Amino acid sequence: MSSEPTRRLPLAMFTPSDLVESATDPIIDPASLTERSRQAFLAQLVPAPLSQIALRLPARAGYRQVLDLASGAGNWALSVARRFPRCQVTGIERCGALVEQARAGAGAAFLSNVSFREVDVLASEWPFPDGYFDLINARFLARLLPGQSAWRPLLRECMRVLRPGGVILLVECIEGEANSRAVHLLSLAYQQALIQAGLRPALPYVSEAQRMVWLDGLLTDAGCKVGAREVTRIGWTTRNRQGSEIAGYLLLTVRLLRPFMLAQGTISKEEFAQAYRQLGEEIASGQFAGSWRIQISTGVVPQGHDDPPGAGR
Repeated sequence: MSSEPTRRLPLAMFTPSDLVESATDPIIDPASLTERSRQAFLAQLVPAPLSQIALRLPARAGYRQVLDLASGAGNWALSVARRFPRCQVTGIERCGALVEQARAGAGAAFLSNVSFREVDVLASEWPFPDGYFDLINARFLARLLPGQSAWRPLLRECMRVLRPGGVILLVECIEGEANSRAVHLLSLAYQQALIQAGLRPALPYVSEAQRMVWLDGLLTDAGCKVGAREVTRIGWTTRNRQGSEIAGYLLLTVRLLRPFMLAQGTISKEEFAQAYRQLGEEIASGQFAGSWRIQISTGVVPQGHDDPPGAGR
């Protein structure tokens, strides 16, 4: 392979919304130290959307209870708790090791307004009463949902625990592109491995514009009134200030996915080694560039909300 990446043609790359946590097939262990490092890099690349929180919480009386779904090591929940000390932030995460790490982070920061519980977001019912929360952060959940059909029961449970007038922030990456044929090859091998393993991504294989409408439609189908939609492009090269973060994120992502891709036979050891080496050369030389487009869709629970027809458990 040539070490000179193509600059004019956008090529596919890995995104935070890629399916990496499967209940049926081992892809990436969320408790591994390498995965925790990868998520730490991601937290730097995609900071907590505090501007969206700031527009909603202090402006309205009574917005006090915030729920963070699949909270991981607690990066988002901790940052919101620091910014809004009058809010009580709760993070739920199915990996016990990450819950312990998040609790340790809260203790180290002396934050008394944030807590973390070991709860599977895919559970049929969460251990919270009806109408308890004012805002739910649903950030990059596509990484762990077993197919598009999993959205409906999850959003139904969001509607149950939100009060009338409460807000869901649905955050997903709707497009990822780069100038690297190496990362494109590895990304395609990964997508083919998912198909080979019989795993269905939670986001449809459609155009970026169609994904925008589709994500808003999830909220509408759940019974929400869809409010503002924001789409932010995050672009970087390995020459700018975020270069070390994207380099760390990409290289760790590829290394963690290697066993899964090899097991599914979508890339050989030799092909992987060659592509990985080329990617490393592109990053080291400062040639690598890429971007993600992050969509934040806002759903508001209508006043007097009741479960929609056919939404029974």
